[in-house]
Amino acid sequence: MPEIYGLLVKERPGREMRPNQTLTPPLRMQLKLDKTNEIWRHYYKDRVRARVKLQTYGKAPHFPKDKTEHLAGTRKVMGQNFQHHGETHQSVEFVFDDLAIKEPGYYELVIQLERQHSDKTWSPVPPKTYSGGIFVKKPKDGNKH
Repeated sequence: MPEIYGLLVKERPGREMRPNQTLTPPLRMQLKLDKTNEIWRHYYKDRVRARVKLQTYGKAPHFPKDKTEHLAGTRKVMGQNFQHHGETHQSVEFVFDDLAIKEPGYYELVIQLERQHSDKTWSPVPPKTYSGGIFVKKPKDGNKH
């Protein structure tokens, strides 16, 4: 599997989300949500999911559909809150077991959160879209340490 690092997830518009660790498959990332966030109260009911799109960077302002990868993700609620600039936040981890990156290069990861309604239908939670860049480098030749 290719080595993955340098993921920067940015809430649009606004705050930057930075995982502390180097990312390797399976891809694990934390989205840090404000407690005042509309979606936050749905997490404890296990009624939130993430839709993920992995796109290759191109020179055009749009991404060709044939270069888009879709990943399935599951979510875990982390047990602790954390303080950031005096506000309490909840840390949520999404785990993507199938990291469908075939070639080294630059990619954009776009995450759309969705919530489940009482009638079991799902809908996106605007404007909670997260995006970040991934750089996938070629595996090094030789022994791994």
